Amino acid sequence: MILKYCRKKKQDDEESQYLDYSDKKWAIKHHASYIINLVGSERPDPGQNNTDLSDQKWSYRVNFAELQRLRLRQLQHTLVDHAVTIATTRTHPENWPKDMREYVQALQDYDYMGQRRQPRADPFLVTGERYVDRCILEAAMSLEPNAKESLKLVGPLGFWETKDTQPEPVGGTRTDNYRRGWVKGFYTRVAAAAMGGIFLIAPMWLMVLQNTMYTGLVATTLFVGVFGFLMAYFLDDLKDVMSTTAAYAAVLVVFVGLTTSGS
Repeated sequence: MILKYCRKKKQDDEESQYLDYSDKKWAIKHHASYIINLVGSERPDPGQNNTDLSDQKWSYRVNFAELQRLRLRQLQHTLVDHAVTIATTRTHPENWPKDMREYVQALQDYDYMGQRRQPRADPFLVTGERYVDRCILEAAMSLEPNAKESLKLVGPLGFWETKDTQPEPVGGTRTDNYRRGWVKGFYTRVAAAAMGGIFLIAPMWLMVLQNTMYTGLVATTLFVGVFGFLMAYFLDDLKDVMSTTAAYAAVLVVFVGLTTSGS
């Protein structure tokens, strides 16, 4: 992972040396090499080039998220120009409110693209593993027969579909999406119920089996601390974190009082 990061950083540094940032086309030159990749039916070996694909199936992959990153850079460049004009000439550049609105909308769209990311069914990847996608890509890339030489080779995200594979609609069907969402939510609720049960039952057993004041105090401190940490991790609102942690602590304090007074 570190080696991969260093190689990418070195590549980015080399690119930045010849990019002309005064020309708005620099963003296209920077992002163009990341928009389309070659994808093989097998994981590429380290150092394998894109001309050694005779022993496997291959196609292309188009990344719409990279296109959106390109759009964000272009809008950012335009807004910087507007800001410089306003600050230095005290004039009102034409269309700057519209460009600002487009930039905000593009950021919101990019956030949505991140939310819809899925390992094998990403609607913002047109990839050759999927048969229909492969047909579209090969029809488009047939107009650029020499483009393959300059493309980076990447591995597949899933199995290689054939023409007999039932194609899945872009974004999935509403029924399948609802079913997947319900199942995911069900597992999440079961996990939450199990965690809540453990945090109540475990200290109860511990305090009953080791019925001493110090056991109750140590167990309460430990479980409340861990519970509070988990709430801080899973919850965003400070008020929710404090209220749930305080409620849990109150339950354990009452139980400690009952067990110690009973003994």
